[in-house]
Amino acid sequence: MIETLDHVHTLTRTGVHPASRRSTRRTHAPVGRPARPRVPTDGAPSDLAPRAQRTAPVLPAPQPSPDGFGLDLGAQAGPWLVTYVRRRIASNAACCWATPDESLVIELLASEILTNAVIHGPAGGDVVVRTAYREGTFSVAVSDQSTELPVLRDPHPTATSGRGLHVVDSSAAAWGIDPSATGKTVWFTFRLARGYGTHARQR
Repeated sequence: MIETLDHVHTLTRTGVHPASRRSTRRTHAPVGRPARPRVPTDGAPSDLAPRAQRTAPVLPAPQPSPDGFGLDLGAQAGPWLVTYVRRRIASNAACCWATPDESLVIELLASEILTNAVIHGPAGGDVVVRTAYREGTFSVAVSDQSTELPVLRDPHPTATSGRGLHVVDSSAAAWGIDPSATGKTVWFTFRLARGYGTHARQR
């Protein structure tokens, strides 16, 4: 019986153990099933390495509102800043007749660029936030003291970060970066369906 099972087991002094089956060992992924990513010596899968990226548009930031509809806030970067300021921005947008849905989108986009300013700017640095409203378009501009320009990355599907500017790029009417000698300003504009004053021009 042992001879007939010689290709499956080998008999040792301590018992029966599986024998290596070199002839049936697979050296590649089965047909129709994707191969697993190779893991380098540092333990990180190679396909989690940085992927393609493109530079954000460099454009001048919008000018302040001529009729006073806007915020002008300055504070030190900190974890509290994003939550507080994004709510002020949403409230300011609502005062310009943004709908609740529009205010929510503006708050989300503002949160993304505020978070970048806090995380990537110098610790304890100054952050200045300005909003403006002009002819149906609401704008948000966030200035920090970092001269490093942000880029749009192509994150891996399993990555938990790196998509913030893609949200801004896909949802804002326009956006860009305005660099300066002391830092940069990241801004976006959002077109309101029935912003303050637009109903009068539509008659």
